[in-house]
Amino acid sequence: MGNVTYWVLFMSTLGAVVPGLGEGDTVLAVVVSSLGLWGFFFLVRRGVKEATAINRIVTVAKIVPIVVFIVLALFYLDTGVFADNFSGSADAGSLFEQVRGTMLATVFVWPPPTCRPSSAPRTSRWPASRRAYASI
Repeated sequence: MGNVTYWVLFMSTLGAVVPGLGEGDTVLAVVVSSLGLWGFFFLVRRGVKEATAINRIVTVAKIVPIVVFIVLALFYLDTGVFADNFSGSADAGSLFEQVRGTMLATVFVWPPPTCRPSSAPRTSRWPASRRAYASI
């Protein structure tokens, strides 16, 4: 469920650049998201070697935007505007309340994939090679 949510967020973000993706709820967005999820499934199914390669690609894809942001911020960040808007609008609450609300929503919206009722059996019908993906 969490992976689907991330793909919807990803498609809605790309929708700002690619109008056909809309807010992540168009047919094109669903098709691209489905292909991405199935591609991830097949990579994990193939084994650790391919998963390691995809982890390297994803790591680079995470680091590049952070580095680009830092470089752009060094040259274009207006510290006066940043300081004036640091705590947000008056009706948003204090900075602590905003951070706390964001963290609570981010961390506690989805339960971890390993959560199960205490009465759930500890055995799995999945073979060991597929058990990791089944818990995602």
